[in-house]
Amino acid sequence: MLLDETPLFDPSLLQELDWSSNTVSFSPPISPSQPGEGLVLRPLCTADLDR
Repeated sequence: MLLDETPLFDPSLLQELDWSSNTVSFSPPISPSQPGEGLVLRPLCTADLDR
């Protein structure tokens, strides 16, 4: 199997997550589009299997 950066699911699904029902508070606040300084929210890829 060739491992590459192909997402295992559609990346747009992450942007559609509804965080309004999240009962945990984060300081500073985070969201799918702003997961935190220096972080990127992305789907798992086949290349992640060996990481």
